[in-house]
Amino acid sequence: MIKKLKKIDKFGIFNNFDWDKSVRDKGNNVCLFKKMNVIYGRNYSGKTSLSRIFGSLENKTLPAKYTNSSFLLEGDFGQIDQKSLSQHTLDVRVYNKDFVLSNLTFLSNDQEEIESFAILGEKNTEIERQIAEKEKLLGYENLKFGFKYDSSNKKEIHNQKKKEYESLKKGLEDKLTKKANQDIKRNTLYNAVNYNINSIQSDITKINNEGSKSFSQEEIAEKTKIANEQPKSDVLDFQLISFNIKPMLDITNDLLKKKVSPTETINELLHDSSLQEWVRQGIHHHKDKRKNCAFCNNPLKEELWGKLSAHFNRDSEELRSVIANYSVSVENKSKEPNKILKHEFGEFYSFLDRKFVKVKNEFEIEIRLYLKNLEEMTKSLNKRKNDIFNSLPPLQFVDNSRKLNFLQLKMKALIRKNNAKTKDLNSEKDKARLDLRLHEISKFLDDISYKDELKKIEEANKSVQTAIQDYDLASAIVKEKEEEIDSLKVQPKDEKKGAEKVNEYLRHYFGHEGIELIAVEREGTSGYRFQINRGGTIAHNLSEGECSLVAFCYFMAKLEDIETKGKKIIIWLDDPISSLDNNHIFFVFSLIEKVIAKPTRGIDGSNIYNYMQLFISTHNLDFLKCLKRLSHPKDDIEYFILDRIAKNSEIKVMPEYFKRYTTEFNYLFHQIYKCSKMSHLSVDSDCLYNFGNNLRKFLEAYLFYRYPRNANIIVKLKKFFKDDLATDLTNRISNEFSHLEEIFDRSMKPIEIPEIPTVAKYVLDKIKEKDQEQYDALLESVGEVT
Repeated sequence: MIKKLKKIDKFGIFNNFDWDKSVRDKGNNVCLFKKMNVIYGRNYSGKTSLSRIFGSLENKTLPAKYTNSSFLLEGDFGQIDQKSLSQHTLDVRVYNKDFVLSNLTFLSNDQEEIESFAILGEKNTEIERQIAEKEKLLGYENLKFGFKYDSSNKKEIHNQKKKEYESLKKGLEDKLTKKANQDIKRNTLYNAVNYNINSIQSDITKINNEGSKSFSQEEIAEKTKIANEQPKSDVLDFQLISFNIKPMLDITNDLLKKKVSPTETINELLHDSSLQEWVRQGIHHHKDKRKNCAFCNNPLKEELWGKLSAHFNRDSEELRSVIANYSVSVENKSKEPNKILKHEFGEFYSFLDRKFVKVKNEFEIEIRLYLKNLEEMTKSLNKRKNDIFNSLPPLQFVDNSRKLNFLQLKMKALIRKNNAKTKDLNSEKDKARLDLRLHEISKFLDDISYKDELKKIEEANKSVQTAIQDYDLASAIVKEKEEEIDSLKVQPKDEKKGAEKVNEYLRHYFGHEGIELIAVEREGTSGYRFQINRGGTIAHNLSEGECSLVAFCYFMAKLEDIETKGKKIIIWLDDPISSLDNNHIFFVFSLIEKVIAKPTRGIDGSNIYNYMQLFISTHNLDFLKCLKRLSHPKDDIEYFILDRIAKNSEIKVMPEYFKRYTTEFNYLFHQIYKCSKMSHLSVDSDCLYNFGNNLRKFLEAYLFYRYPRNANIIVKLKKFFKDDLATDLTNRISNEFSHLEEIFDRSMKPIEIPEIPTVAKYVLDKIKEKDQEQYDALLESVGEVT
């Protein structure tokens, strides 16, 4: 159904119309169209313009000369505007002036003709029986039987299964999205700022293909260190030292055990190595330098030097020199490891740091042993040097040279690996992050029972597929039956019955026996046209009333043509009693009630309305009163009023008093009352433009009620007002603004007369003075209780 005309612009008298701003009830709630809608509007208030909007829905194109117009409808179907007219699927039938000009051109030009239409005739009752039988099989959704209900039920089941499937799928996707966008994306460890639902699904595929990723706490800690690792400077390498202590030990032992003897022994020195060394050093300080002893100052005799030379002979001095030199070499060897042991903890990447420290610690232990051995060698050599004539036993200790060389190579390998690490760091960090991310996702999948969730979704999807197959089959049956019905409907039809249906309405509802429609074959074709006859001959010069009767009966009969019958349609009747006498009002109402409004009874006793939505507009208050008695769905009818202000018109919700009373007398009183409350500067209201006519008609009725005799209106005014000045002013305004024949230029000027609010107030005050009780009742009837 159509809910509202949300926007209308440059469409007849409607400009910049906004439904949500205009169509509101007393509680300021936006009101909507309902199944039945009654619209009251005075002449030139926009009724035909609204009907043309609906006519554009029927014809799927804008009316001529409305190319710059625009509108927007909203309803169960979504939205339709002037640009999408060709795309909607609504079935609309509009009765208005355009319908008459399009289908009954004969009424305006007797050289034209009336378009024929066909309905199923009596000779095709078998076809109609078959159609009825198939339509019964199709059934009704709202009555819950037939193929249509079965199809609707299958569709509902499919929608429910689809909803359950999508709910399960969305639930899992929401969990994955939350995990991706919060736990992964926001964790700086993973460095995944663009991580999203697609990323986590890709990782899940990787886990499914390669197996679950699970690491120990130690592995996680190690990978975390790698992921957080920053590039380091290269670790300085060291020169390899050739550790080989055995040759040194052999040389040392040879020097320790080598024997030398003095040429002439001085026993005191031979048995006292310290004294012997003291004397040897003393020779160095005295020979060829001093003649007296620096210690005791005694003279040094020449024979003493000979005696000492015989004791400290050449062999002993050469051996002492060799031992001293070799001892220096051994000491130098002990300094070499210092070049290797300079590296500190933290210089290496985390995954190598501890390994290097471990090797370095082993190396330091072995070095200490190595240095201790060198120290023993140095001590022994110095001891032999100081006691050159006494040999010493050979040294013995474990040779760890091979282990030192191995540890050296191991440290160099770690340095090379560390320095090479910088080049491959980014790829290794990416791998560590990936492993950690997949580990967390694997754990997350276990926590949410991911495989069970997938199984539920898969089962739900199977249910959806089964449901859609069932629905497709059911809808295919509906389509097949509908096509069979359409096929029956296009079989030979009786166009004469269309004319007879129009004549039936003319005679039965309007009692018009003078004119009738007949179906006349077109020459040279098998088609028909309709012709209006009066007394057996073509009727010319039809009155305006007769034209209106024929046109309306034609439209009502056409609702039963083969293009319309059986469809749920939207109907718009634009002022169907226009140009008709008041004695036709009841007959128009009766025809609308019988053909359109009256429901049929379903098998369950419920009302079935043969239309989707009904709109009826009118300018006639008596007809409006009749329309209240039309059959309508309970609580599914709404009343609207068109409010024209100057050159613009708006749709409003009909006031409650207007719905309840609907008499012209109440309406005229309310218009005068509104003028009485306006400032004399307020000239933008419809009630001011119509004040003269409204006042004249109201006073004619009111004064006739008070003075029910055939007297001149001036006489009645004077009797009522008892004031010649007030009588003259009231009479002048009521006549000047309601009759323009003799003062045509008045209609070409804007309303500016300041007396209007004054006169309106004066009239109402006089009614109040004359009859307070009646005045209060009138106020109450129009919802203006003070």
